Amino acid sequence: MSLIGKKSAVVSLGSSCQTALQLRQHTGLLSEAMGDELKWSRLPFDWTITPLANAVGWLKGPLRFPQSADALVPVETWPGGYEWSGHGVYFGHDFGTPEGLDVAGTFEETRSTYLRHFHKLRKLGELDQVVAIVSNTQNNLSEVLPEADVLFRRHDMARLKAVFERLIGRSCRMLCVTYDDRSVAGFTSMPERDITVKQIARDASETHGSNEAWEKVFADYFAKAD
Repeated sequence: MSLIGKKSAVVSLGSSCQTALQLRQHTGLLSEAMGDELKWSRLPFDWTITPLANAVGWLKGPLRFPQSADALVPVETWPGGYEWSGHGVYFGHDFGTPEGLDVAGTFEETRSTYLRHFHKLRKLGELDQVVAIVSNTQNNLSEVLPEADVLFRRHDMARLKAVFERLIGRSCRMLCVTYDDRSVAGFTSMPERDITVKQIARDASETHGSNEAWEKVFADYFAKAD
């Protein structure tokens, strides 16, 4: 989940679920760092996989969700995963019922949910501080989406931050967490854009990531931001 308080927010802009999982894991640390009581709140990127260039397109709109269930294509390598055809946004935690997956039957409810989440995302502009977190360190990305481009590039990250800021109507800070081999050469911090890049070592987890590595990243980042 992303984290929203009375005056600040620390939110996931993808590229996968690991970002939201680690925000939830470190709610206390981040609340203290922001000087606010942050609470879990779901936003559009929390439980999707969305490569950077596709995330830019999703934020620019105008569509926030497929117009029909026919636009959702099953992903062969990811049981329960669906790609929004032509948009490169992958849903893997929606459309479920007690009886199993039912895309058509849950489509309108899920669509309404994502529209509410985008409304909530825009409302972040009313807060005093917003920090966007982006990562591509979820280890199973190359297995569930072997054809997806999950590499981090300076141009794509700068565009993502800019279009997010336009959406919410205010500036934000951005923290990017990556592996050395999941970013192109020259992908480094961009202080002139308030974008900080942190590289971490690979861990043995499938999706969650290393709590210890993320804790150090958050502690170092917010200590330097004070």
